[in-house]
Amino acid sequence: MSKTKLRLTERIRGRYDQVPPVLRLEFDYVVRAPLDELRVQVGGGSVGRRIHSEIDPMLISRRTFGLPARTLEIPLSWQAAQHPALFPTMNGRLRIRDAGHEQIELRLTGEYTPPLGAIGAIGDRFVGHQAATSSLRGYLLEVAHRLEAKLGEHTPSPAPSRPRGGRERSP
Repeated sequence: MSKTKLRLTERIRGRYDQVPPVLRLEFDYVVRAPLDELRVQVGGGSVGRRIHSEIDPMLISRRTFGLPARTLEIPLSWQAAQHPALFPTMNGRLRIRDAGHEQIELRLTGEYTPPLGAIGAIGDRFVGHQAATSSLRGYLLEVAHRLEAKLGEHTPSPAPSRPRGGRERSP
């Protein structure tokens, strides 16, 4: 069985220290919900497929997990909910880390197995890889969009600045 590796990256604005608490509150919305269905662009439209996913709890950087500082990782895998033998299966990790300068990097890494053995491997070389990468990029973009939106919702507004001297002055 041939496996194809992939590595996709996106960046969003935000502070990493807000990511773990936001994901504790919004994990299903940000990470799970976009996996209900994966879509692939075909011609002028798109085709969707319902997915059965397994998402493990997020691991927040600790030496015991072997993750770099200011990083969290979410192991995940999925296959088509109906007729899984006809579609690729995926095993991977969503890694979210501090990229500095109020930037957060989301990286989806892993490998997928094309369906149908040797015939599927040949098809993967011609069109399957592009379709799989496109659907996985769509997932990553959706997670990035949802996380950035939730970070905005949960970020306190900065306090209004006061003039120096501590007292407000009237004109």
